[in-house]
Order: sequence, then C-alpha cells, then structure tokens
Amino acid sequence: MNKDKLIKEQKIEIEKLKKENAELRNGIKERNVIIDEHSKKIETLETKLKKVIRILRVYENPNTPPSQQRIKEKKEKKKSSNGKRGAPKGHKGTTREYKTPDEIIPVNNDKCTRCGSENIHELDEVGTDDKTIEDLPPIEEMRPRIIKFERKVYECENCGATFTAEDKKCPKKGRFGVELMLFIVLLKFLPRAVLRKITEFMDYTHDFKITAASVNEIISRVADASTGEYNNLLERIHKSQKVYVDETSFSVLGKKWWLWVFRTDTDILFAFNESRGHFILDEILGEDYSGIVICDGWSAYKCLRNAIIQRCWAHLIRYAKEHKKDIVGKELYKELKLMFEEIKLFRESNPDKEARMRKCNEFTSRMNSLLKEYSGYEHLEKVTTYLENGKNDWFTCVLYENIEPTNNFAEQAVREPVIVRKIIGAFRSENGAGNYAKLASLIATWKLNDKNIKDELRSVIVSNLCLSS
Repeated sequence: MNKDKLIKEQKIEIEKLKKENAELRNGIKERNVIIDEHSKKIETLETKLKKVIRILRVYENPNTPPSQQRIKEKKEKKKSSNGKRGAPKGHKGTTREYKTPDEIIPVNNDKCTRCGSENIHELDEVGTDDKTIEDLPPIEEMRPRIIKFERKVYECENCGATFTAEDKKCPKKGRFGVELMLFIVLLKFLPRAVLRKITEFMDYTHDFKITAASVNEIISRVADASTGEYNNLLERIHKSQKVYVDETSFSVLGKKWWLWVFRTDTDILFAFNESRGHFILDEILGEDYSGIVICDGWSAYKCLRNAIIQRCWAHLIRYAKEHKKDIVGKELYKELKLMFEEIKLFRESNPDKEARMRKCNEFTSRMNSLLKEYSGYEHLEKVTTYLENGKNDWFTCVLYENIEPTNNFAEQAVREPVIVRKIIGAFRSENGAGNYAKLASLIATWKLNDKNIKDELRSVIVSNLCLSS
C-alpha cells in the first residue's frame, strides 16, 4: 500500500518536473528569439555606426584643419581677473582717424529749441560744436554714366594710311566701360556675390539693368585679360626657392575636381585639375623642381624627387591627438607636441648653420627613439606609420632658415576658395573654374603684397581690353 502510494507521488512529482522543464525550455526558446532579435538589431546599428563614422571622417579627420572642424572639444573658459567682459587691462584700443572734410555744411538755428523764442544770439566765445562724419553719395546719384567716344578718322599725308583715333578708356569690343567691368569683378570676388545678386545690387543701387549672363561675360572677359599676369605668376612660382602647397576638393560640372594652391612669400596661385595626382605638380613646379616644398603627407608629393620636403607638423599633431585618450597614446602625443614646441623655440633663436645641423641630428635621433618605443602598439599603427613615412622630412625647417614647420600658410590661402565653395556649391563649367583660378590668384597675390586691388585690376583691364592711347 505504501509502495503504491510512493510510486503515485513520484509519478506526480515526475509530471510536475516535466511540466517545469517544458516551461523552462519554452522560456529558453523565447529568450533565444529575443537574443536573436537583439543581435540582429545590434548588427544593424553597428553597420549604421560604421557608415556614420565613415561620413564623419570626411569632415573630422587629422587632415581637417582646426578652422574647419565642426565638432570641437569644449574648453574651460578662463575667468578674467575682474570678472568683466571686454578688452584686457592696459589694452590701448583704436579710434577711427578723422579725415579732411570734402564738404562743410553750416548748421544754424533761428529759434530757441526750448521755448521757441527768436530772441537768440551766437556765443562767439564758444565757437562751433563740430561733428565730422563719413558718408556716401545718395543712391539716386550712383548711376552709370553714358559715354560716347567720337573717334575721328585720319589719313596720313605721308604714307596715305587711314586710321581711327584711340582712347585708353575705350574698350576694344563690347559696350561696358572700364569702371563698370572693374566694379562687377570686385563685387564678385570681394563680397563673394553670386551672379544673380550682382544683377539685383546693380539694379537697386545704380538703377542699372544687367543680366546674369552679361555679368558672367564681363568676368570671363576680364579673366582672359589677366592671362598674361597669371602666366607671370606661374613663372615666379616655378622659379621659387620654397613653396607651400595644399589641395581641396571642388565640384566642377558635377564631378569631383581638385583646387590646388601654391604659395610663396610673395605669390599665391590657384589651379584646378581633375586629378589629385602628381600631374598638376609636374605642370606648375616641374618634374625637376629642386626647391623646398612644405606640404602634408599626400603621396603625390613623392614625385618631386629633386625637391626637399618639409612635412606638416600640424597634421602630425592632429594624428597623434586622436589617441590621447588612452595612456600610451597620450604619452606619444605629449612627446610630439613637446618636440614641436622645441622646434619653434629653436627657430626663433636665429641659430647658425652648425647649430642647425646639430639640432637636426638630435631631433632625428629622438624621433627614431619614439618610433622604436611606440611601433609595437597596434592601436598606434596609423600614427607610427605616418611618422615612419616622413621621418626624413620632419626637420627640414630646423636645417634651413625661414622654413615653417607647418603648412598653415597654404591652408590659410585656401580658406577663401573654401568659403566660395560653400556659397556656390560648384562651378557649372570648366571655363568658370579657370576664370575663378586666374582672378582669385591675382587678387590674393595683390592682397598679400598690400597692393591696391582696384588700381592693379584697372591696369590689367586698360592694358588688355582697351584701345591704346
């Protein structure tokens, strides 16, 4: 009896355990389904994250200069000693210089401004309370002049030749005068106005109707006139002893082109090319260029076999900075930044040739030690490879005088075209890109040399587009 009862209880217990086991198995299956769903979601999110990172790397990478970095680290704001905004204590400040008046307007009153009485007299001992301002003529008066050149026709009594009188302000062709063409080009390049806005501006402020096509034709005509000056600039770059070079992408006819900038101490040249390869370097500098080239680590510069290269330290520091959040990467970043600061201080000390040679050897030895110490870290491979690839080109600025350790001069020069790129998006023709390169090069060069852009551009127009006097 007890045996049967025990068997029955055990059977009940077994059924209970089977039921619990089934429930647990079902629970495991449900959890596995959930785990599979989450795994798929994680895989999808990881794929999306990689895609976003790839997109961000276009805008945020070691080759992106600080001025173009969209996401920047927050820095602690330094509190001023007195807690107030404004210029620091001791700052002299500036005041706009007063100029000699072109017009003097007497200002009189015939009544008291307080009670309206006409019984008033001037205080001769006080004199006048003068106020000098700067102003423009009324917009209504800023209209173009219509000029007619009555060109007389002559016959030479000696040789019988017939000729027409010429004036240097009279264009060889077209109906637009020198000052109008000058003004249109300045509007295009100084405030960076687009064609449509130039037509609106001319209409509203000068009551002058002109189409966007005519504005473009004027710019094209002046660009053609500047070809000789541009070629002279090209020749000076070719003969320069040192040049800072950089490149940036620019859309032309919907395709990815490259805008190259070549900068010396006195000249800035822009040139467009479909390729980011060495072809433009061969064209501008020449295959046998033997000067000093300050540039980033782009492989195209290796084609300049006879040139002396100075690799950009700003790029190197940005590469190292990417790893400063881990302990080893932070140490490498600190070592490189310290070396960079030492280079700058050494250059400021005006060392002689022997001191430069000694310092260059010292820095080279330190760089080799850094490479040996940090090359074993897999996560720093990108930085150490970058260092290794340019290890013979990091200290040209130490060995030679007046060579910057960074490519900042070229990057500063390319900022203006980058802003233009943001405004217009793309060039709609190769001619448009070429016209921009010519005129932008000349204007940037004139600015660099503190020349009067208006006078220089007027001279180019008169010399090439007008009849000789």
